[in-house]
Amino acid sequence: MSEVMDEVAIRLMMREIILERRKLTKKYYALKKQFELNGNQTNEKEPKRKNDAISVVYHSEKQQVLNRIATSLKKPTRVSYERVAGYIVMILKDSSVPLSNKEVFNQLMSKYDVYLNYQNFTNNVLPKIRSDDHYPVEKAYRGYCQYHQKGWDSFVR
Repeated sequence: MSEVMDEVAIRLMMREIILERRKLTKKYYALKKQFELNGNQTNEKEPKRKNDAISVVYHSEKQQVLNRIATSLKKPTRVSYERVAGYIVMILKDSSVPLSNKEVFNQLMSKYDVYLNYQNFTNNVLPKIRSDDHYPVEKAYRGYCQYHQKGWDSFVR
């Protein structure tokens, strides 16, 4: 019998909590609406008090720190060789002059968000792409590579 009474008491408390939560939610949205109306009337770019200015600066600095931490915590994911090779071919094809390995690496990092080690890129990836017949990349001279246009060999010979 006491188990039934405990269950009834618990259900009554749960109903009271739900009703209280609904009241708080209504108050919250009313205050939020009032805040938005007041915020539109005042100029929010100029802080009213000195504490507001400090608060704005503190929050902007805090956001910058959080953004820096978030970008540094991005784990570099493994990118397939074919995808990296395709990106390199696109970078070289868009360029009218041969690009240095460093320029190709920087564009690969900035445009395509491919995270590689520069030594791995220059010592392993680029030589493999140059030796692969499927990708039209050739060595222009030391430290530079270029897009190899098909049919160019027939005109040179």
